[in-house]
Amino acid sequence: MRTDVSCSADVQALMARTIETYGRLDYAVNNAGIGGANAPTADYSEEDWHRIIGINLTGDWPCMKYEIPRMLTLGKGAIVNIASAMGLTGLSLVCGYTTAKHGVVGLT
Repeated sequence: MRTDVSCSADVQALMARTIETYGRLDYAVNNAGIGGANAPTADYSEEDWHRIIGINLTGDWPCMKYEIPRMLTLGKGAIVNIASAMGLTGLSLVCGYTTAKHGVVGLT
C-alpha cells in the first residue's frame, strides 16, 4: 500500500489495512528514506531540510506510534528502524540526511 510516512493519516490507514488484511502486526521494518540535496549547511534550503527530516526521521515516529499499540495487544512484536552509517558519523554536504539518521538512532 502506497504510504507517505510523513503523513500521520497515511500511516494510520496503513495500520488499519494491515490489521484488516492479516488480523495482527507481529513485526515492522521502517525503512523509508530519501537522500536529499548535497550542499554546505549554510546553503541548504529550508524546503530540502524539512522534506528530508520529514521523511527520514519524523516518518519513523508515526509508524512506531501506530505499530506499538498493535503489537502490545499481542503481548509481543519487533520493530526495526533502518538508519545508516550516517547515523553514527557525519559527512559534509549532507547535513539533513546525517541529522535525520542520527535522529533515527536516538528514536530507536
